[in-house]
Amino acid sequence: MQFTERNNAHSGLEVLGQRAAEIAHELNNPLTAIANYAKVGGKLAKDLEDCKKYARLYEVFERIEAEALRCGELTNSVLTLARPTHIVECSLSAVIDRTLELLQAACKSRRSVINVENCDDIRIAMSPCKMQQIFLNLIVNALESSERSVDIHISGEYLTDEKTFKLRIADNGDGIPKQIRETIFQPFFSTKQETNKNNSGTGLGLAIVQRILIESGGNICLATSAENESTAFELTLPLHKSNNESQITNIAS
Repeated sequence: MQFTERNNAHSGLEVLGQRAAEIAHELNNPLTAIANYAKVGGKLAKDLEDCKKYARLYEVFERIEAEALRCGELTNSVLTLARPTHIVECSLSAVIDRTLELLQAACKSRRSVINVENCDDIRIAMSPCKMQQIFLNLIVNALESSERSVDIHISGEYLTDEKTFKLRIADNGDGIPKQIRETIFQPFFSTKQETNKNNSGTGLGLAIVQRILIESGGNICLATSAENESTAFELTLPLHKSNNESQITNIAS
């Protein structure tokens, strides 16, 4: 009995330790955005007599607040490990737009282009914060998958059960070597060690994405098959009940 209790306690600590590491990893994205927005806000504050710049300054500090709140939501997830989660919803296109805005500077510096299709008017049964975590991790991974410029294509389609939505995120980077594809979702295993020697990564991004999706009733798989093929991931996302038949017909046509 004592052994079982110790074993359960050890397992609980392992889960808590992994979640803490995930949170530390995830906080890097919003904190980087906070720092960037604060830098822009400081520059704009020097010229407040310009009305247009003042309006932009207000928007910048709104973004800072939003990212700070997202940090709070991530850290609060540690406190809710044992609590049942409530199903919420988000607009897929709104989350994508928000994510691309955060990554605008990174795309510009790498001369990368991100195209999106068939993702409008879709309600997903997940929180906006979790959806943004998924997109940030997958897109940043794609951008950093090669030392050269990488373009990304995001496309979606309803599955036949009409309860899930398939999202495909593909890039034209260097791809993932075949010998490591079975281990890419393991915590602390980084694909960047093999594909980009200048950025080894933490090895948590894909593990976080997989965990979020499975806990939400979805999943993710690597859709790449050929040896030297560029990377593509396919995600199944749980649809919120607010999606009606007309929306399903419109996007499928």
